[in-house]
Amino acid sequence: MIEKRKVNKTKVVVGITIFSLILLTMGLAVSIFLLYTYYNKFGTPYIDKSNVVNYITKIASVPSNEIPLLAEIVDPSNLQNQNNLIFSDSQKGDLIIVYKEKTILFRLGVNKVIEEINLKQN
Repeated sequence: MIEKRKVNKTKVVVGITIFSLILLTMGLAVSIFLLYTYYNKFGTPYIDKSNVVNYITKIASVPSNEIPLLAEIVDPSNLQNQNNLIFSDSQKGDLIIVYKEKTILFRLGVNKVIEEINLKQN
């Protein structure tokens, strides 16, 4: 004769609850990951060094036919001592874009112009 095992309803409810919480947590993690990757892909465009000049011509008033000098900041403290006007907010990895009449300090991490100095003298 086959014996029937008694099922503890409390254990079943706890097991189903834990399983549901695990599935909910995994679904939430996947959703956050997908939103994060979507935002990084379409929200703020990633600009690398080779495309920064094209990006700057779209967001700042600079001559599109002029090829600027492009330099990356390696030691901001050194620059801050030399020229407080434009380099006071500089960080390691920022780019300095120098045109004939304008100098721009650009931060790659946030794709933002930090400082813009007109060099043209009236």
